Amino acid sequence: MHRIAGISRPPGNTRSAAVITLLIACAAGHGPAAADDQGAATGLDDFCLQAQALLANTRHPFEIKHYRDIEGFGRSKAMIDPPTVKQYIWYEDDTGKRPAMVSCKMKSADHLNLRYPEADAGPDGLCQDMNRQTLARVQADIGSKLPFAVKFDPDEVVMRAEAPFSAGPAWLSPFAQATRDADGALVIHSKGFRVDFSDPRFVDRPEPFRGIQYCHFIAPAYLQRLLAGEVSPGMTFGIDVTPHEASD
Repeated sequence: MHRIAGISRPPGNTRSAAVITLLIACAAGHGPAAADDQGAATGLDDFCLQAQALLANTRHPFEIKHYRDIEGFGRSKAMIDPPTVKQYIWYEDDTGKRPAMVSCKMKSADHLNLRYPEADAGPDGLCQDMNRQTLARVQADIGSKLPFAVKFDPDEVVMRAEAPFSAGPAWLSPFAQATRDADGALVIHSKGFRVDFSDPRFVDRPEPFRGIQYCHFIAPAYLQRLLAGEVSPGMTFGIDVTPHEASD
């Protein structure tokens, strides 16, 4: 394990929120619990499936693979055949009982539509769209007014303009997903990038490096603990990795 240092549509998207009635097929897991029950143990077993449905705006069925080790997750790629998202959970400590961040490797809408026209996906959303929905769910669960303002940092993209397909190491590097601003508001940060499959700049790249969207999302329970004052903003999550081009 490594710790370093309900769903609605994005604005302007009118397609039914029923998209999150997901067709779920869970694969092997990761983390301190057994490989096949880690997601269920934290209540996050289908989190990246929900994120995929929301961000690609699609009902198309996906499978999910949970990773126990960050090295395996780092080398992995979201798959188009069969459509498969990859998920890794970061924790506050080494107990594996307090999830803080969920990392998802997902597919872009354009690649889904090219391979599966019936997916009717798009437009693609942003990582913070999922974080906004997590806040809405948490607020509904606690049933009270938020103790302070919550803002979402719009600067979420980590991408080398000339080579977005090599942004993986920067995406995995440590960052604070929650901070406090000068006005006392809780600021939620995210890191993500998307490489469209049909982008003509990258047609010579291997298929696994195209048609992807990667995001780090705040875990609902961690956001609830932040709002309750049980944990302070500023904790960092991530790991420094050596650039590679391996995939599984």
